[in-house]
Amino acid sequence: MGKYFGTDGFRGVANQSLKVDQAFKVGRYLGYHFHKKPKAKIIIGKDTRLSGSMLESALAAGITASGTDVSIRIDIINATVTLDVLNADSGYIANAPALQAQSRWASDSVKISVMNQRIAEERMYWRAGRNEMVGRPIMEKERIFGSKFNTLGFEYYTGGIFEFLPRRKHSETTSLFTEEFDWRNRHDANDSASKYYNPSNHGWILHADNQTGCPACWIFASTHTFADFINIYCNDLRNVDLSEQEMLTCVPSECGDCNTGGGEYCVMDYIAGNGIHRENACQAYLSPGADTCTCANLCTYSEKFKFGSHDSTWVRNEDTLKKLIIAKGPLASGLFHPIFKPQGHYMELVGYKIMEYGDTVY
Repeated sequence: MGKYFGTDGFRGVANQSLKVDQAFKVGRYLGYHFHKKPKAKIIIGKDTRLSGSMLESALAAGITASGTDVSIRIDIINATVTLDVLNADSGYIANAPALQAQSRWASDSVKISVMNQRIAEERMYWRAGRNEMVGRPIMEKERIFGSKFNTLGFEYYTGGIFEFLPRRKHSETTSLFTEEFDWRNRHDANDSASKYYNPSNHGWILHADNQTGCPACWIFASTHTFADFINIYCNDLRNVDLSEQEMLTCVPSECGDCNTGGGEYCVMDYIAGNGIHRENACQAYLSPGADTCTCANLCTYSEKFKFGSHDSTWVRNEDTLKKLIIAKGPLASGLFHPIFKPQGHYMELVGYKIMEYGDTVY
């Protein structure tokens, strides 16, 4: 007991000597102990350090798992709270759905913390967190991943390079190409002394955009790759912001939409055949009223950008991919989940390097 409990309580460095599973176990015991008392309530107070929310969620999850309620949360900011008398009671619950959601939130918080703790211990390259998939009903997840699914954490993915356990091992290979390459810094485009300097710090690459709740990565990967091709082809940072909403409206619906996602080849085919307007010439992406527009009235003037042709291919080895990036420029590319075949993500590939633990992917 003395290892963890001192004169000021249960103390330690968060995620090192004091972890979420320990807080959960303390909560389980507290819930078990006080559940013996009729209508027992436990109140949790915390300060605003980031670790406070993590440990609070774990403690609350342990308490509620033992059948006792956590009825009040008190956040303390540069102050202390002294309570002489506080009466709490159960009875009719007017906001049961909200409390159920709060319970799920606490349970997910514990799960995410434990996952990230394991990810850090295994020195993996991805991070778990809340995304729009986490809160979806189990029936909807089964529709996406299949019945009796086990995503091994994939449904909590928020960034980085996803890996299963046991981890994929990097094999040493001999390559004909340079160890790393990045179109963002070619010709010192991130150096203020270079004539190719880009103040946005993206070099030859256009700024990143947010696809929001619509699975439109297949569109953004294509429009941004084309915009960056314009920069490189013209040897000038023109940074043409192309209209993603035009592609969402005009590309044939059988190619994809905000419900099913789609494929980049449809976008590339459309641009090659019809061209694409600037973003500011069309209704803004997912703006009110954009979904009622047709391809004929979505944009306001006729200036368009197009290219003559494009190729699509499957790449199955590293050197082929490296050669394409160096020789052809940025690529609109897709990665697909090895188990859940419908799941994948399109992105623009601008370079390559060997990842080291601690590198920021995005």
